[in-house]
Amino acid sequence: MGNVRAYDPDPVIPPDDVKLQDFSFKLIQVEAVAGQTDGRKFSDKYKVKVPANIRGRYADDVVFGGDWKELLTDFDKKFNIKYSAPASPAPAKPDTPEKPPWVGEPSTMQALLDRYNVEAKITGRLPGTTLFVVSARDRAGKSENIEEHQEFKLFLAAHIPVEIDPEEFILAHGTSRFLRPEKVQDLKRKGKTGLPCSH
Repeated sequence: MGNVRAYDPDPVIPPDDVKLQDFSFKLIQVEAVAGQTDGRKFSDKYKVKVPANIRGRYADDVVFGGDWKELLTDFDKKFNIKYSAPASPAPAKPDTPEKPPWVGEPSTMQALLDRYNVEAKITGRLPGTTLFVVSARDRAGKSENIEEHQEFKLFLAAHIPVEIDPEEFILAHGTSRFLRPEKVQDLKRKGKTGLPCSH
């Protein structure tokens, strides 16, 4: 078969003088285990893990999310990793109690649909989410939690349990051609309803 070597069930062990800083792994972190330099197995000498930001990167992918989670589970078993998400620090208690944001706004899909006229329904960036653009005034004509001259409100609805990473964005758009002032004026002049959206 040419230059192809036969399968070797006991591959050559890398030399002890391997310097981990010489390698720039993008998906995993490798650390030497103190006092474990005489072990013959790689897993005895090194601690291997997938950083939290990489773990969550593909978990919500519609097509490959399940495969990614399965791959991480297999990886954790292979390297005997007990993964737990890092605990976030407890927020400091404010001196004066704050009014929760968006008091009185709908917290269920049915309440949203009953209260507001939906102007546009857009598939969310995160799997299992939908963005609803609604009129700023509710069906009864009331306008709460809005700024002066505000015409619309935006709601993010999750149809399945979704974890939103605070480091990731949840709204994305293309070239934003639909937001140019000329386009808005043209739509108003033509009396179009709803909002044009592109992917």
